[in-house]
Amino acid sequence: MDISINYGPKSWIENREDGVVKTIDVKIKGWRNDNNPPQITITRDSVDYTGIDWTKDAEVEETFRIWIPEDSQTDKSFFLAADHTHDHSQGDDGDELYRTACKKWMQQLEADSAFQARVKSVEDQLKSLYQGG
Repeated sequence: MDISINYGPKSWIENREDGVVKTIDVKIKGWRNDNNPPQITITRDSVDYTGIDWTKDAEVEETFRIWIPEDSQTDKSFFLAADHTHDHSQGDDGDELYRTACKKWMQQLEADSAFQARVKSVEDQLKSLYQGG
């Protein structure tokens, strides 16, 4: 029973105050591997980047909110290496500041037992789809 779980920044919602990330609504998305979302190819600087399109709706989704500690808050925006998804006036330094904050958020998220329980819930729901389907 193979499943895929994704909860990265491509599918979460950043809640900002005065432009600063204060909380994040993390979408925990899950698929049975025989029903994964399609591949997507993005071209940047004449280079093709191909991977799963994690932004697509999942078979099972749950949302979990994290509160961002003050030392990890930023006013920078998410930037995909293969696709500019916002006004890139923050430049590469802003991208690096965001990536640094994002790594802290992911560590905080993955260490949270309530989040771990929510991921397990998604996994259990997917397993029941295998049994029922």
